[in-house]
Amino acid sequence: KHITKILETAKSSYVGAFLKLASEIKFNTQQAQSNLKFLNTLKDMCHDLSDANPEDIPAALPKLINRIRMIWINSEHYNSRDAMTGMFRKMSNEIIKRCCVSLDLDEIFDGHITSSMKKLQNCVYCCEQYKEIYDKVGISYYEFKF
Repeated sequence: KHITKILETAKSSYVGAFLKLASEIKFNTQQAQSNLKFLNTLKDMCHDLSDANPEDIPAALPKLINRIRMIWINSEHYNSRDAMTGMFRKMSNEIIKRCCVSLDLDEIFDGHITSSMKKLQNCVYCCEQYKEIYDKVGISYYEFKF
């Protein structure tokens, strides 16, 4: 406000650009604070997902997907198709990562076939359940606000 007053007093040609920039900063700050408030509701669930074994992931997905839906419905800034796609992409990547971490190629090549097959089956089941749970609980493509 002080700088604006000085620019206006000096009849500076920069006053308009400065006011526009100040307005953008204020809007983006409010947007970031709102996004942080909503994304913080996912924090614990995301930490749990990052530590989970593939067989434990399906049980956690309905709550996580419903929380993402809550963000999509209630957030004024984080409810775009791109934001939702990004969230689901990150969640999908984490599920894939957890599955990859659970598989040990050395065990497979050392002949531990039964345990390796069980782990692989758990990974496949996890991914199938993710798709099924998403289809049942998830935000459909047509629900996104454009």
